[in-house]
Amino acid sequence: SNFCTMDINVWIEEIHRNKHNMIPVVKLAVYKPIECLCEPANLTSDFPSELMEEIKEKKELADSIMSFLSSIGNMSCQESEIVECLENQIKHVTDVIVPQIESFASFFLQFKDKDFYFVDSEDGNRAKSKIEKAPHLCNISCQGLLKISSKQCSEDNINVKSVKMIEILQHVFDELDNATVIYYCKDRKLETKIDEGALISNVFINLCENIKRHAFPQEQFKEKLVVDKIVTIVVTEEER
Repeated sequence: SNFCTMDINVWIEEIHRNKHNMIPVVKLAVYKPIECLCEPANLTSDFPSELMEEIKEKKELADSIMSFLSSIGNMSCQESEIVECLENQIKHVTDVIVPQIESFASFFLQFKDKDFYFVDSEDGNRAKSKIEKAPHLCNISCQGLLKISSKQCSEDNINVKSVKMIEILQHVFDELDNATVIYYCKDRKLETKIDEGALISNVFINLCENIKRHAFPQEQFKEKLVVDKIVTIVVTEEER
């Protein structure tokens, strides 16, 4: 095995934590944008009909990726075989799932600057926005999933680059449907050195999912007229 010696239970816990962090990111990267393309009301008559078959295949692939990721660590094997089962699942993530997600990134890139494929409506614009962000989120998904496959003895020394906070926030929180997101940021050029992928997958998407789940229970109020909901995000700078 290419894994370093680490307590097995700590390793299994780490995999479960990474898996739960990554599932919402992969969902935004592949599942949600494909769902938008499967909705005819989002698309104009200029949308190439020859792509519809490929979209259908991609939808099936997105379903299978989501269901495989959910199954990681849910073991029906003997205790003595757990490590081997997990290693096989992780190998599948590295060898199969990551290249599949990379193929989604290429697929979504063909819609760049093709505004005329999408209906000029709230839903059409939301679909376009999800598809524009998808390649970036596919990239973050691949980085995060590859981390699951390395059983680390110590924290990564990630070579972090400076990134604009406001852009990271917008990548994630603009996914809130039925909500107006207002950003208060004294300096919109505010940069910070962080691992962007880790911050998005471990912190912001988790926050975004919690907001959706608890603040805006969509299904419950679906049939009612609800006043616009507003999420306010304040960015402040502190010396550390």
